[in-house]
Amino acid sequence: MTASRPLSVLVLGGTAWLGRLVAEGARDAGHDVTVLARGAAGAPPDGVRMVAADRDEGGCYAEVAGSDWDAVVELTSTPSRARGAVTALGPRTARWVVISTTSVYSDTATTGGDETAAVVEPGTTDDAPYAEAKVAIEQLVREGAGESCSLVLRAGLLGGPGDLSGRSGWWPWRASRPGPLVVPDEPDLPTQLLDARDLAAFVVAQLAGGATGVLDVVGPVVRFGDLVATALQVADRASDEVLVLPPARLEALGVQHWAGPSSLPLWLPRPGHDGFVSRSGAAARASGLTARPLTETFRDVLAWESGRSDQPRRAGLTPDDERRVLNGLDGLA
Repeated sequence: MTASRPLSVLVLGGTAWLGRLVAEGARDAGHDVTVLARGAAGAPPDGVRMVAADRDEGGCYAEVAGSDWDAVVELTSTPSRARGAVTALGPRTARWVVISTTSVYSDTATTGGDETAAVVEPGTTDDAPYAEAKVAIEQLVREGAGESCSLVLRAGLLGGPGDLSGRSGWWPWRASRPGPLVVPDEPDLPTQLLDARDLAAFVVAQLAGGATGVLDVVGPVVRFGDLVATALQVADRASDEVLVLPPARLEALGVQHWAGPSSLPLWLPRPGHDGFVSRSGAAARASGLTARPLTETFRDVLAWESGRSDQPRRAGLTPDDERRVLNGLDGLA
């Protein structure tokens, strides 16, 4: 559904990565956009009104609770913040869009799962694990604001320029640097990356109404071998400049899965996790989600990573990690 007039949109967040993309997209679509945030991540986008507030403090919604909102976008992973927002803003908000996560699903093994799959139990306290907290937030908004005017978007792994986790940027960035690229010998392992810009565009398209309920917003499934080949392509590196090692050998040498220090990002242990990165996503595509090619995401995130000079990365192998792997190969049969 397309808005016939500018909408009043409130983004709870809006100065960091995804929230900023949503605020910019809504502004570019001609809507009147306000962000409520502490501002710790920086200033709001140009043309967007900023309300500086700490959502953990009483009275934080005072400046926005007296207005009528066509749409509120909720990005928090803290249940008490969602509860406070629904209480303060719910009576005067026509539509809620909640950014959740596919981490809420309890079954990580079954491939092709959709929104009907079972989720973990909600964790209503602010110290609850991430997935449990997100389930609680989904329920708080859908019950407090009403299911007919709320949409929960369970996002898969996001990537692209601005991804400070390093999970999407490390592979093309590392491929662009000298030395062999260490790769797990699992070419058929699924990966499922969605450019955050595509999620933001989908959020903006949903502000005027339309879909309700829950949608898995995920990228296409890409084989790990094809992901590495794409990283090499955008970095203009030859495919023979890789060191392919068995998963067990990498694990024995201290290489970690998925994210964080000493990791090979997006590499997941098997069996048991293929379903985590191979969800259907058919319902979101039917509602208008469009995912750009991985080549474009990797090209753009490589340019962004290259502009960060030699700042430490939050994921991936460091040169010391790689030396440790190379030096340890002779000691492992």
